[in-house]
Amino acid sequence: RHTISVSAFLLNRSSDLDVLESIRGCPFMCTFCSVRGVKPRLRDISRVVDEIEYSYKTYGTQLFMFFDDTLTVNRFHIFELCDEIIRRGLNKDIVFYGNTRANTTSAEMLDKMIEAGFTEMSMGVETGSAAIMKSIKKGTRIEQYEQVYKLMHERGLQTRASFIVGHAYETHETVLESIQFAKKINLMRCAVNILTPYPDTHSYDQAIAGDGLYLLCKDWREFKRWGTAVIRTDDLSAEDLQWYQRRFLTEFYTQPKVLWYHFKQLISGNASYYFFRPLFFAIKNRTTDFFTRSKPPTWNNYLKRKARGENKIEISSSLIDVKNINNSTFTGKEEGVFKVNNKN
Repeated sequence: RHTISVSAFLLNRSSDLDVLESIRGCPFMCTFCSVRGVKPRLRDISRVVDEIEYSYKTYGTQLFMFFDDTLTVNRFHIFELCDEIIRRGLNKDIVFYGNTRANTTSAEMLDKMIEAGFTEMSMGVETGSAAIMKSIKKGTRIEQYEQVYKLMHERGLQTRASFIVGHAYETHETVLESIQFAKKINLMRCAVNILTPYPDTHSYDQAIAGDGLYLLCKDWREFKRWGTAVIRTDDLSAEDLQWYQRRFLTEFYTQPKVLWYHFKQLISGNASYYFFRPLFFAIKNRTTDFFTRSKPPTWNNYLKRKARGENKIEISSSLIDVKNINNSTFTGKEEGVFKVNNKN
């Protein structure tokens, strides 16, 4: 970090935000991710905290975002990281954001992270459908997310999640399950992406093969995850997915509990447009929907199918995952069990 001119990238003399990594790689096998089945490589804790301390003292940075694929993938690493932050007294003036997983997070771990200055945690929930969760090899269960978000909420952590619409074999029913699940759990912030099958993912292979997913576009400029769908499923058109992305965010951010949370953020002094942008988007869409009563383009087909009792999801994928020949699903049942390479 000290070898680049950070000041050239700053609008002001100080930086409010900095990003860093303490671990690279993720051992889990999520089908939509290109960084899967990769043995985690841990950076030396002292060097990570040196980087935090340097940015804080040099640029006045007070918010650090850990962009590790899974910050808590190694129990011993995250405890050691927190202890070193606390030992240097950095937790008194700095706050942290991190990404975790429901099956690598415990109450004890959250308590330690909060002591070290973590104020917001995010998880890639991806879906509220148990059938889809299993098919994407997430290695987690729906109830685990409920439990961990409850633990976070009880401890006053800001809770965030990311979801995906458009998984292979996704249907109207499974997307609606995801929306309802996001509203059910103790969640205050949410991101929703349209599945984008990047090369070297199993989702890409599925889209090419037509295995519950179909690639509609090979123009890489359209692989944005937001506002544009480059795939469809057997049940959902590209236009359906775009509609559901907007609808998901609209329903989530116009819940009374979420509106109240953002109001409290505003009166506490949070004036970040970036923070409130999803809320503004949702309110605008909710107002428009009140007058238009819009529905997904294939909604009538869905209603007819439902009336015939043909609304059960059937996932019958036979496409071999070349990175997961044994069709394994790592669950992280025991924390800290993953072998790692200790490289900086």
